[in-house]
Amino acid sequence: MRGLAAGVAGRMLCAALCVAVAGCSFMPIQGPTVREINDAPATNANFRVIKLTPAVLGQLRQVRPPSLVRTFGNDLPAPIRTINRGDVLAVTIWAASDGSSAAPTPGTPPLSTQVGIQATSVPPQMVNARGDITVPFVGQIRVAGRSTVDAQRAIVRRLQGQAVKPQALVTIVNEQSNLVSVIGDVRHPDQYPLGVNGTRVLDAIAHAGGSVAPAFDTIVQLTRHETQRRVRLSQLLADPSENIFLEPGDVLYLLHDPEFVAVLGAIKNNMRVEFNAERLTLAEVISQSGGLLDLQAEPTGVFVFRLAPADLVETLTTGHAPTKPDPTLVPVVFQNDMRDPQGIFLAQAFDMRNKDIVFVANTESVQLGKVFQLMLQAAGIVGILGGRGNSSFSVP
Repeated sequence: MRGLAAGVAGRMLCAALCVAVAGCSFMPIQGPTVREINDAPATNANFRVIKLTPAVLGQLRQVRPPSLVRTFGNDLPAPIRTINRGDVLAVTIWAASDGSSAAPTPGTPPLSTQVGIQATSVPPQMVNARGDITVPFVGQIRVAGRSTVDAQRAIVRRLQGQAVKPQALVTIVNEQSNLVSVIGDVRHPDQYPLGVNGTRVLDAIAHAGGSVAPAFDTIVQLTRHETQRRVRLSQLLADPSENIFLEPGDVLYLLHDPEFVAVLGAIKNNMRVEFNAERLTLAEVISQSGGLLDLQAEPTGVFVFRLAPADLVETLTTGHAPTKPDPTLVPVVFQNDMRDPQGIFLAQAFDMRNKDIVFVANTESVQLGKVFQLMLQAAGIVGILGGRGNSSFSVP
């Protein structure tokens, strides 16, 4: 029976050695190894692995973030405010009494005391859908698209022959067509009129009480007609050119959207690292996660998984910019070698992006150690079974 037990043990140990020789592909693992990630582009044409170098870092720094000024421009407001449908106007008309056109004789009092001046105030009224208002003794008059001065002149022309020296004053008492909407995560969401000299994005946000969240955690979405663009509020504060003039009908939507990075693999704390400032680097993410595990991590396999525009990935891969821009997002992996001292400087300069995934691969020896552990466990089980077999068939 001892021979039988020894034979069983030998066969089990042989099987364990075969496992070690065949490889560790079916062993439990936290994620892909460095070799598996580097070999991935061979089976997935849309997948790219780019080693982080100073040249790559320089090209990444040239990438411009989404921009309001490039999307909408920054046109100054019209110097003269025009009346539009929906505005509420007040009209006042003055006319002199009969005989007021005669020249005063020397020693007579001024005209205002010599003759009477009649004033008529028209109740405030909204410019209708056709762009008209109603004026007594005039009827319907088109005012939409005109300035208040032009509207006054039109009224005076229509009153000629019906009043003596008519004068008119048109005032916009409620601008319904010159409003912008500021909604979302602001303290006082509402509609606000645009100023005479123009209102910029940050002006409108200030009128609404400001953002309820920090600037680096807040997205500003501007909608104009059928076009939308999102930027970070911190970007508006850092770049004055992005603080563009608003136009009537614009909608500003502020959204509290904290940026974060997921950290996985052979690192002390697998966690979600949130941006606590406008800028977060790869070195800071590794530091906040507790650093690499000495007995498990492969320092050459610090990867950043990201979705990036296809034209940028082509530029980083080939070194030549494509002839046509392609904003389609494709998967790309940046690999940093932390064993190289230069890799530490690169990690300090590599800016993270929202929803990046940092993955630290296991070293190959970790998988081999798992095989040896299984071999030792198998040998221990064989020894136990062999001992039981001897005790069962032993002769006293």
